[in-house]
Amino acid sequence: MGFIEEIENGVTIEIRTHRGFTEFEESLKNNIVISQMFGRHQFVFSKDGNEISLVEMIGLDDIWYWEIYCLKGKLFEDTESFKSKQEAENKILRYLDLEGCI
Repeated sequence: MGFIEEIENGVTIEIRTHRGFTEFEESLKNNIVISQMFGRHQFVFSKDGNEISLVEMIGLDDIWYWEIYCLKGKLFEDTESFKSKQEAENKILRYLDLEGCI
């Protein structure tokens, strides 16, 4: 469990170390070369039993982007990508305010 903070309208954010990043660090310690795919943190936004994950990822073109995924609830399907963290956070807050979108 990571650091939890309440931001607005009952929305909380839990900041965790992303498991993929932890595996990347372990591979470096063991002299195993794998590509880094994730940023260090996973941000889990929660409200009323719904959860949306926000992670920073690197694409095949070596450009970093932000990706969201609905962990709990039926707010949206699949993943969505954004160029900035702010764009992704704004979309997450809209989803959490519009429960039952799909």
